[in-house]
This record gives sequence, structure tokens and C-alpha cells, in this order.
Amino acid sequence: MKPSDLQNAELDFWVAKALDLTNPQIIDGHCTFDIFNGAMKDYFCPSTNWLFCGDLIQEFNLIIMKNPDKEIWGAASGVDVTQQGETPQIAICRCVIELKLGKELT
Repeated sequence: MKPSDLQNAELDFWVAKALDLTNPQIIDGHCTFDIFNGAMKDYFCPSTNWLFCGDLIQEFNLIIMKNPDKEIWGAASGVDVTQQGETPQIAICRCVIELKLGKELT
């Protein structure tokens, strides 16, 4: 599987893994992770929420762009890692996954 194949909670799950969040899981169609030493779970949804996604731009030094001819967004880190998505958040998430985990996920 490639980062470009990921969508929705599965995309959020792999971002959580890339960021080393504690015990990421998909529960009822939402990505969650453990907080307070596993005493509670919290939602994690960077593919749809700027609150989770916005800091990734600076943390990974990403460039965000929109294709003017199509409704496609791109995120890039240098020339080696470029990902696309229907929204800027999706492109950012896919780019972070490739940067941290590579082009092929297992």
C-alpha cells in the first residue's frame, strides 16, 4: 500500500503511526490514540481538521500548492517527496507518511 492510496480514518491512522502517537487504532470509523498513559483515548483527524494538520506544515517544512486546472492539492518536502490529495490536509498527511514511513507501507 502507498500513502497515495490512503483515505479517511486509515489516512489518519498512518499519520498517527508516523508521528509515534501511542497505540493508534481505528474505532467506529475514527482514528484514536491513547492519552494519559492509556487511561483515555482521544480522536486524531489531521486529514479533515486543521487543528491537527496545521502544525505538520512547519514541523516537516512542507510546501503546499493547488493545481489551478484541477481540484487537486499538492504537498512537497524538497524534490523527493510529493503527494497529492483532494484537500490540502489530505496532501499534507500523505506527504508526512511518506517522509516518515516511506513510499510503501506494510
